[in-house]
Amino acid sequence: MDKLTQQTASIDANLKVLTKILEDPKGKKSKSVQISADFSMGTLRDTAWKTAQATGALAFMPYADAQRYADVYGLQQDCLSQQNKIPEDEAQFLGVLAKTNFDHGDVTPEQASAALERFGVWRAHLGYLTLMAKATALNDKALLEGKEGPRELHEGIGGSGK
Repeated sequence: MDKLTQQTASIDANLKVLTKILEDPKGKKSKSVQISADFSMGTLRDTAWKTAQATGALAFMPYADAQRYADVYGLQQDCLSQQNKIPEDEAQFLGVLAKTNFDHGDVTPEQASAALERFGVWRAHLGYLTLMAKATALNDKALLEGKEGPRELHEGIGGSGK
């Protein structure tokens, strides 16, 4: 969660800088633009779950317990699937970066707009990933405590970088 918060803050800072360029293309913000972003990946293990499925061990569990485990591991898989979208966002941005003057001169409104679009998508995917990570953590904790995990989480869409 800490890494996701840091990554989101970095993307939000980039969105602010690029938005300023669009608002004032001739201003000093369009000179020597500093863009930064990073990404790290987490892992979740599901060996025990896959083994239980493959060996038929789930047939010996009460249905409600098997369903709770299925929910937890399904949510973990959803989280990992969402995480796998971020490297594509990064690659798309690097494509935009390759055809701009970032760090080599003034950034044009067209270049800023292209970068904003890529960062906007990246920011959205980070938001979804953060929500999925929260849901996964809450469901894992609930399972360990013998409780029902949340059925719904909500996160507002804001962070436009403005």
